[in-house]
Amino acid sequence: MAQMVYSGVSATIRTFRYDEVVSFCEVRKAWGGFSNMSNEYPLLYNGVIYPTAEHLYLAGRFSSHPEIVAEILAHRNAMYCKRLFHGRAWAPLIRPDWPELQLPWMRFVLNLKYEQHSSFRRLLQQTAGKVILEDSTMLVGKDPLCGHSSFFWGAKDLTRREAIRNERRRITREARLEGWSQARMKLAREEVRERIGQQVRGEFVGANVLGLLLTELRDSGHLECSIPEDLLRLNGVTAA
Repeated sequence: MAQMVYSGVSATIRTFRYDEVVSFCEVRKAWGGFSNMSNEYPLLYNGVIYPTAEHLYLAGRFSSHPEIVAEILAHRNAMYCKRLFHGRAWAPLIRPDWPELQLPWMRFVLNLKYEQHSSFRRLLQQTAGKVILEDSTMLVGKDPLCGHSSFFWGAKDLTRREAIRNERRRITREARLEGWSQARMKLAREEVRERIGQQVRGEFVGANVLGLLLTELRDSGHLECSIPEDLLRLNGVTAA
């Protein structure tokens, strides 16, 4: 099997059939509770409430800078927070050991989510017998070997992706000719995603690391991980 490297971590690129997976994508849709962005499952850690699993994961990345951790906690929307603290400008502030730590820390965060929320445990058990998969089809990146995070944490149906993109291009041309409003354009693009998503299906390709961790957590009840002492003391204000 081919290997990809994301942020210094190697992972195996796999293929997944639709009939063998339970996939999640948006937090407001089916199985959205599996997303780290879901605000259904806030986490209490060292006396501090993190609005989502993503908030705690990001706090670990920047744990050497307590002022950044405090700023992360100031933003309740996980997607906004992820985008805000992403990019080259933030790279010098990330923990120097993050490449080795990001997977153990993700395991730790998921363990907390599992331990603190019985409804999350029940949601996991509803997928018994299937592989859990993060569907990152429409996110940036079209080559599994490019090292993009969307192929690392999730997996994509590239056949469905291309069909949706082709139909959206057609609609865009039509909209320009007919002078559609922005609201009508947005609605049409979303409709295409739903309709093509049901009509065109290939296979998922990617490492699906998050999905496989969730599958392991469902089946074993705990993810093994070793966390540095300073992260064990992380409190959202005075990280070491």
